[in-house]
Amino acid sequence: MPILALEDVLPNTVASQDIYESNKSKMPLLRKGTVITAEYLYGLRRRGIEGLHVKEALYTDEDGFVISRPAKKRDTSLAGMPFEKSRAPILPKTRREIIKGLRNLHLAIGGRDKDSVVMSINQLADLIADIVEGMLENPENPINITTLQSDQEFVYHHCLSVAVMSLATGQAMGLSTYELMQLGRCAVLHDLGKFMLPPDILLKTDPLTPEEEDLMRTHSELGYDSLKLWNVCTENERMAIFSHHERLNGSGYPDGLEGDKIPLWGRIIAVSEVYDVMTNTPPPVLPTSPGKASEYLLAHSGFFFDTEVVQAFHKRIEFYPLGSFVLLSDGQFALVTNSKNSLRPILRVLGINTEIDLNEPRFQGTSVVRIVSYREALNRRR
Repeated sequence: MPILALEDVLPNTVASQDIYESNKSKMPLLRKGTVITAEYLYGLRRRGIEGLHVKEALYTDEDGFVISRPAKKRDTSLAGMPFEKSRAPILPKTRREIIKGLRNLHLAIGGRDKDSVVMSINQLADLIADIVEGMLENPENPINITTLQSDQEFVYHHCLSVAVMSLATGQAMGLSTYELMQLGRCAVLHDLGKFMLPPDILLKTDPLTPEEEDLMRTHSELGYDSLKLWNVCTENERMAIFSHHERLNGSGYPDGLEGDKIPLWGRIIAVSEVYDVMTNTPPPVLPTSPGKASEYLLAHSGFFFDTEVVQAFHKRIEFYPLGSFVLLSDGQFALVTNSKNSLRPILRVLGINTEIDLNEPRFQGTSVVRIVSYREALNRRR
C-alpha cells in the first residue's frame, strides 16, 4: 500500500496496515483499518513514526473543503517500496526522560539550587544505567544516531547523542560495565558548563564574536569546577568533562594537553562530540553529511583524535540508517535499503524505483549529500 509522511496525514485517514513502533515490535500500536484521529497522530509523532500505509487520504481542496481520494494519487514514488527502519538505540520514553532531566538540571543551575542539581544528575545517572543495560543485551546492534538528533533544544539533544555514541564506542573498545556507567554519566554531562553561560550566547545562531568565543571556551572548566564544588561525580569523570575539547597534538583547550595526557574518556567524548556537531548543526547552517564527518574524523585520526577511538566509533555507528532518506549529489532522492556498508549504502532511487549500490564502480562519482526528512523527500518528488 502507498505510504504518506506523517505530516501529510490528516485526521480520519484509514490505516491500511498494522502500525508498529519498530520492525522488531511484536504488538502493533494501531491495527489495520483504524481511523487515525488527531490524538493518534499526536501519539505517533511522539513515538517517532514518520510514515503510514494508508487506504485513503483526506486533503483540503482550494476552497478549503476536505475531500477523500485514493492515497496513490498523492504520491506513487514509494509504492511497493520496502520501508524497514533501523531500530532506535534507546526507547522513546528514555529519550524523553533524559531530555527532561537535562532541562531540569539547566533550570536548577540557573536557580542555584544545589540539592536539585544533585538530584537531577543522579536521575540522569540512573537513565544512563538503563541505556548501558540495553547495549549490553544487544552488543552487535548498529547505533542509529539520527533518531536522537534534533535542532530543537539542541544542547540537550546534543548531550544525549554524544552520550549514546560514546557508550557505543566504549563498548566496542571493551570497557567494563562499571566503566561504561561512568563514561555515560560524564558524556551526558560534558556540556554542563554551557548551562552557566548567558542564554543569548548559548542560543545565538550568528557567528560568535571573539569575546563570545572566549567565553564559550570556558564551559569545560566551568563544568569541572562546578561538579567538584558540588562533590558530584568521580575525579575521572570530571576530568573527562574538562578535557573533551583537547586534541592529541596539543591544539585543543583549555590546557593544551597532548597524547595520553588526555584521559581516555575525554578522547572518546571528543570524537562523538565533533561528529554530532558536524552532522546536527542547528539552523541556519546546513549539517554536514555523515560521510563527510566520517572522512574528517579519519583524516585527523592520530593528529586530533585517538586512532583506536575513531576505529571503535566506526564499528558501531550506522551512518546512513536503514529506512532513512538521502539527497544524492546528482540531485535525486533515495531510500536506504541496505546499510551493512554504512558509508556506501545500497539505495532505491525515488521516482524511478531503481536500486543502486554506491560501492559499484559506475556509482563512484555519486555520493550522499545529506540525510533528509521523509517529508522533504516526498515533497521534492511531487
